Amino acid sequence: MHSSQFDKLNLINLAEKIEDSGKSEKRELANRQTLLITYLLKQQFSLQAKA
Repeated sequence: MHSSQFDKLNLINLAEKIEDSGKSEKRELANRQTLLITYLLKQQFSLQAKA
């Protein structure tokens, strides 16, 4: 990237986009963890009910 192009970048905007994508990934991970725990609990209770 040429220095003139680098000067045109909005570094604050770029930093905010990177930060936002990190937040989005954290939310997605938390959602998937919740689904996994819910599934495992249902499996555990299902097995206990059959016993």
